[in-house]
Amino acid sequence: MKTHTHREYLLWTSWLDAEWEKPSRSDNYLMQIAMEVARVLSKKPKLFRLEQFKLTWQKEKPKQSKLTKKEAAKISKARWFGMTGITEDN
Repeated sequence: MKTHTHREYLLWTSWLDAEWEKPSRSDNYLMQIAMEVARVLSKKPKLFRLEQFKLTWQKEKPKQSKLTKKEAAKISKARWFGMTGITEDN
């Protein structure tokens, strides 16, 4: 991270997000293998299509629970004490 700026990092992560859904050549081979295995094991092999074996990735949004004022104050105090080196005993 020391060799890249924050903007470069954001650009890189947005590029990765865009590329995540595009299957690479090896992904296509693996999808074909999975389809052929399914066809061999099925009584109706003509029902399978390659698109059925494409994995889709969806980003999970972090679940944020609502904090009470007391919990928020405790977290804030812990951060400040950690940054300043002060202990609660002082």
